[in-house]
Amino acid sequence: MRCIRNQTIAIVAVFVGIYFVFPLLLNNRPTVTYVRSGNARVKNNLKSKTLPVWKAVERFENASVQVDGSKTKLVSNLAMKHKKLEKLEVFIVLHSHVDPGWLETFDDYYAHKVDSILNLAVSQLTEHSDLRFIWSEVSFLERWWQTANETQRKRAKKLVAEGRFEICGGSWVMTDEATPYFWASIDDLVEGQRFLTEIFNVTPTTSWSVDPFGHGTMLPFMLPLTGIENLVIGRINNELKGMIRQQSLLNLNWKQSWANVKNGQSKPPLSAYVNILPNKFYTTWDACGPDPGVCCTFDLGPSARYPCSQKANDINAQNVKSYADMLAGQYRKLSKFYRVPSLLVPIGDDFFFSVIEDWTEVYNNYKMVIDYVNKEPSYNMKLRFATPGEFFASIPKKSKASAPSLSGDFFPYLDDRNNGFPAWTAYFAHLPYYKRMGRIVEAKLRSLDLLRIAAAPGSKGLEKLLIDSRRNLALFQHHDGITGTSKKHTMADFLQRLFYAYGNITEVENRLFKAKSKTPFEPLETLSNEANRFLTKKLFSKKKNPVSEIAIFNPLTIRNTRRVVVHSDSPKVKLILGADSKEIQAQVLPHIVDGAVSESVFEILFFVDLEPLAKTEVLLEFVDSQPSSTIISKVHSSAKKPNAAFKELKPGAAFVLKNDLIKAKVMDGKITDIDLQSGKSLDFKFELAKYSDRGGAYVFVPGTRTELPKLKHYFYVSGPLCNQVVSTAESVNITHWISVFLSKDPILDSSLDIEVFSDITKTIGETFMFVMGSGAIENEQTFYTDANGLHMMRRHYNKDESLEMNFYPSPSTSFLGP
Repeated sequence: MRCIRNQTIAIVAVFVGIYFVFPLLLNNRPTVTYVRSGNARVKNNLKSKTLPVWKAVERFENASVQVDGSKTKLVSNLAMKHKKLEKLEVFIVLHSHVDPGWLETFDDYYAHKVDSILNLAVSQLTEHSDLRFIWSEVSFLERWWQTANETQRKRAKKLVAEGRFEICGGSWVMTDEATPYFWASIDDLVEGQRFLTEIFNVTPTTSWSVDPFGHGTMLPFMLPLTGIENLVIGRINNELKGMIRQQSLLNLNWKQSWANVKNGQSKPPLSAYVNILPNKFYTTWDACGPDPGVCCTFDLGPSARYPCSQKANDINAQNVKSYADMLAGQYRKLSKFYRVPSLLVPIGDDFFFSVIEDWTEVYNNYKMVIDYVNKEPSYNMKLRFATPGEFFASIPKKSKASAPSLSGDFFPYLDDRNNGFPAWTAYFAHLPYYKRMGRIVEAKLRSLDLLRIAAAPGSKGLEKLLIDSRRNLALFQHHDGITGTSKKHTMADFLQRLFYAYGNITEVENRLFKAKSKTPFEPLETLSNEANRFLTKKLFSKKKNPVSEIAIFNPLTIRNTRRVVVHSDSPKVKLILGADSKEIQAQVLPHIVDGAVSESVFEILFFVDLEPLAKTEVLLEFVDSQPSSTIISKVHSSAKKPNAAFKELKPGAAFVLKNDLIKAKVMDGKITDIDLQSGKSLDFKFELAKYSDRGGAYVFVPGTRTELPKLKHYFYVSGPLCNQVVSTAESVNITHWISVFLSKDPILDSSLDIEVFSDITKTIGETFMFVMGSGAIENEQTFYTDANGLHMMRRHYNKDESLEMNFYPSPSTSFLGP
């Protein structure tokens, strides 16, 4: 994990010998929290709470192909016998893979390549009526539209309406499928498809997602809901691809796990019909057939990256037969990997077709072969330039419905097992500061969308700021953005876009709150100076504002209790809830930085009951003497005595974190065991370890695992609302807080709350993990991770695989279970 930012959420691993990884990115509870000066009151009538229910789901039990990590189960031998020289229809799809940020930034790529690609695409398709082209990155298309002249716009609209310029997927970007949360992916789809509807009056019917590093279940679920039931995908476990290729299983119906559920619905659950590219990549060189030497011959144009001894760049009447035999032979072999007599063959590469010679060489030479093959009956084959829409339309509905079914996902992505870098699992948690910042912006944007509904009169004129924010967040969801796999300067550009979006959202929030009040509001968290762009909590000061009001918005559709922590320069504060003037119980916690208790900053913890989709206001008032409702914590420090404002805690041999539901015993700053309300006692381990890692941004190649030295400092904190232990590792600045709350809310009080912060500038080139486990949990080598926050996936630790191949993405949730 090579990170360049100070504050990060570290990786979590290991339960009872099972190793898996998920970045802890959802501690950011989606609450818009604001403060203003004044004395307004808001009435709050709290009703009973409803507990959320989680349900884990299995893979579709009747699926023909069931994928579980690197293991694949076939219900039977599904190999099919193809007819010799059966009629074959080949759809040659011209495309250009245009990453909106990778080796260059979005703006640089557009200026250097993409503007030319789209200009040439429109002119070449207008000139040649039989030519087709596809596009998937709406972000670039929107940029081109801004600068296109009237003639180009008219031609583009005509080509799109005719289906010759096909826009696949319609997302703002070709998203990563492992690490995003589904809210951002929905925005990615909506923002792109809204532009297409407004400008081109078109809704995509196909998806082209060929470069994400593994494919998950999110898009096969979401896309059919938008009318896209036909998908083209590319990167899946290469060993798995080789196996299903031999079974002619590169056409599949991708079923969701809940297809098992008998819910009485008249319609079956939505599924996606998937066409999987035959080899590793989407390039001409790798996708035209099983022989890369022949395919290289037909990789034409000056932008072609693969040199070979022969190029088919001068096909004429004298040599067309030999070239036609070569290409038709590849197509015939390729067709054996599929179950339908229709074949999709991509022609293109990264930022291909950016110069006119790419177009002319491809069109003129392929045109010669197409015409020759189509006229020669012995081939029994029809070739044509086409789009994915035309390809999928050629497959009868009956053939799609009867295609073998697939259940599961394609994580982790395995490249070549023999090349030393096989497991693409590092990007699940690489550059966690960037991932965290993206999640913060996402949460604030979603909350703001809901807040605008309640504040409609004040939201006029704010649409442009929100559109810009949404588009910059969507750009970050790209499979080289949120993954952290772009060049350093490109990742810096992504981060600046997130900062820009954060600033826009904050500005809109300010205006909305101001529209409802005569006094100004400011956010409780702000981005700090340009040199260190971190979120900084507002410090309440008696000198600046003796009385302030905190507004807390609940973006959830359920009532819930929210933990709130604010910073103050004095512990002598009183908190009052709404118009009832009821004092709220609060606890003063020490503000611990770099293993020391601050002398000038105090953390004020309190709990607030929130109504769904509603704003609650709390008054914070500085007073001259310590109020009885605000209790100062007792603190024990393993080092020097803490701030004199805190009473000294004398824990004895052990310290206990406890409430009515859970009790955790702590020795020397570490939890040793946990007692549950049920009476069951669990031994518990929570330690920091590290791996040397030579893999980089994409792949995890672990070396020796070593335990970090003993804790440098630890603190015990005790009070009426929270008991916690705060520990800092000795050789690296990584600190973790483990807390037990006494909020009287069964959700907050039933678990340990763990927060981790690190100074990643001191840990460059190393992968840190927190090792958690208990021998009392009999999970049978089984655990569950979420699929982009939509549902849970059952996982198994595969002892026959390497450590890195047992890592799975978990964007928001994970738990153990048999």
